Amino acid sequence: MDFRIASQKLDQGELSQDDITRQILNLPCVYGIFRDQSKIFCLEVNNRQTSSEITVALLYSNLKLAVEATNEFQIPNSWYIAQWSEIEDALQACLELEIDAVAFDSLPEDDTLSGLIIDKESLKELIWLSLTSTNS
Repeated sequence: MDFRIASQKLDQGELSQDDITRQILNLPCVYGIFRDQSKIFCLEVNNRQTSSEITVALLYSNLKLAVEATNEFQIPNSWYIAQWSEIEDALQACLELEIDAVAFDSLPEDDTLSGLIIDKESLKELIWLSLTSTNS
């Protein structure tokens, strides 16, 4: 699933939160853009609802979007794309950062960030769900 339109489909009733959660938890792998061994590419963005700045970690559901993001965000050549084969590992790595949210498949569109943005509390819930679905 391309998560760039997930929020729109959720708003239009074409998808439910459970559908989106299932899609995330069933991703075969997740990509992130890194510098060094542990610096995941994050953005400082303006939250229009609260008029405050928040930090968002960026994850991608497929390699093509991750490569497109490196071009759109003009990522330096010293950064690289890494792959997690376990969704829990990707989510846990983001949870350990000082971030406010995670965005799946986000690319810049004018002055906004497209993609599915998940706040930190929902990220914790996703991790819990991923662990319980793995253990069942």
